[in-house]
Amino acid sequence: MKALDKPRYLKESRELYASLDIEKLMEEPNNAEETRKINRLIAIFTNFSSNDGKDLQDLFYDFRKWARASTRINHIKNRASDMMQLIGQKIEEMDIYRIEDNTPEAIQERKKLSEGKYDVAFSFAGEQRDYIGKVASYIENRSTLKVFYDENEKLEIWGTNLMDYLKSIYEDRANYCVMFISKEYAEKSWPNFERQIIQARSLTEEGVLLPVRFDSTPIKGEIPTIAYLSIDNMKPEELAELIIGKVAGSGRYFTKDSANEVVSLSRSGQVITSENIPLLYIKPIAASDGGPNGHFVHFIFKNMANQVLLDISWGIRGFNYEWRAENLIELEPGAEKEVIFPISSELVFNQPVNELNVFAEYRSLENQRFFVRRQLDQAKVPSGAFYEFKAAAFVSPTLLKDDGLKIISELEQPGDLYQMAFQIGTSEGIKKAKIGISRTFLSVWSITDESQIKQAIAELGHRIIRKMAREGKIQDYTFTTHDFPTDFQNGFEGYKQLRENIN
Repeated sequence: MKALDKPRYLKESRELYASLDIEKLMEEPNNAEETRKINRLIAIFTNFSSNDGKDLQDLFYDFRKWARASTRINHIKNRASDMMQLIGQKIEEMDIYRIEDNTPEAIQERKKLSEGKYDVAFSFAGEQRDYIGKVASYIENRSTLKVFYDENEKLEIWGTNLMDYLKSIYEDRANYCVMFISKEYAEKSWPNFERQIIQARSLTEEGVLLPVRFDSTPIKGEIPTIAYLSIDNMKPEELAELIIGKVAGSGRYFTKDSANEVVSLSRSGQVITSENIPLLYIKPIAASDGGPNGHFVHFIFKNMANQVLLDISWGIRGFNYEWRAENLIELEPGAEKEVIFPISSELVFNQPVNELNVFAEYRSLENQRFFVRRQLDQAKVPSGAFYEFKAAAFVSPTLLKDDGLKIISELEQPGDLYQMAFQIGTSEGIKKAKIGISRTFLSVWSITDESQIKQAIAELGHRIIRKMAREGKIQDYTFTTHDFPTDFQNGFEGYKQLRENIN
């Protein structure tokens, strides 16, 4: 359903709902006029969400089955009541659901807005720049958070009225402001200017000010009830991880990719966006150890949400590699769980693995499923026996949506290509298509092993099929070198570029 079509469908749904004669349908389950109304509602709900249409279709089938064959009047009435209640609920959900306008102009406008916002802004004195620069660099390299650090914004600042510019940053454009307090911060004019703006905002917006102390110097206007962090012997990367955990777990974070975010609706009617996804945070690697029983890597998962996170499954995944832990985890709000990966038992790590991540899938109380990951770099251990993990960027969670997309065939080799068949659920029913990759393309990517070929077709196929579904036309497609620029033919990096280009 497109954003422009929603008002029309919503109006029609309400008119159909108001005109439904459920008493007549109970007396005559095959009544053509009332059946037409129900079928039209099924079609509208399917256009809105295939699951919603199926829910009503199943209830209507169940109602008609009982109404035709049973004399249990109360049972039939209950089925009718369930059906009417579902229709009313779905119409209200359709009303509050926000459908993004994905015209090029609207996407560009959202990108402009995202580029103007910051998850967190730093206010500090120049004497502490070396330390704070390392904090900013770590956050930007290891998370999707957008940081305002003046050294990185020289071009944007150049030629502006500095007072107006900084006021807009600390007053409006940053979701959080970290104030680095020191003797120099208390004495200098520009830090004092920034301090006044941040403190004024904190009086009306609780939690926006995050004070960090280099020393015990008092500052004007300090609010004694606001808790602060002391940098005492704290490394820049340690502080950076605390900031990532605080901001990304708050529900306020504004990710760099949010201009293209997918929205959905929880069962309570809450719109799910990148800003209110319950966050399961994956901390950097806690420890690595080894001995006679093998080598192990320890990770820590922390529930940063205000609700219990259920059915947490985790594992390690790379291109053409996946390992999953056997047991599921459940975490209360604020709780942590340390998990262990037996790296030495996985022989694949005697070589580097492309695109390696530690990941988790989990479920909220609303029964929505989410996916989160932290990228992993690899380095050879001193003995040269295998490659160990190094924590890299944390990637914010995403909502998992079940559109029924799956592979329905084995790998086939017709002529000069490899292909597999896919199917996906759409508003018009199940659609199928074959997605292939030419042998030449696979060769330039150095993807030659059969399991790697399957992985490449699976990844590209899922993306191109979903793109086709959004555009309303699903058909067979083969990736060939003559359809793409040479940038996409440069080894495995070329493969990654092409894959990320499908949106």
